[in-house]
Amino acid sequence: MGDDIMTVNETTVDVVTWFFQDDSILRSIDLPVNYDTVDILRLSQKYTKEEIEFNKLTEEHRQAQNKLYEDIIKVRRILKKYLIGEGDITNFIISNINKTGKSAIL
Repeated sequence: MGDDIMTVNETTVDVVTWFFQDDSILRSIDLPVNYDTVDILRLSQKYTKEEIEFNKLTEEHRQAQNKLYEDIIKVRRILKKYLIGEGDITNFIISNINKTGKSAIL
């Protein structure tokens, strides 16, 4: 962070400048108008943690991850009698959400 002076025509103002350590560009996140939990969970595939924070979606992303975990636990309780474990359920759901095979959700 630095303090600088900016002059436009005859007007001079003090300005504060910020520089990112890695000089990366934070992209805006483009979500569908009627986005759902899957759209929020997929953010991890396309965007960095900093971009998610920059777009003020951190809490919504965390809540979507928590909901996914709760749903996995519910499904595990139901399918336990068929010897289907949490790992099987998690892998199935994540592969359907991520399509790239990248396990960025959990």
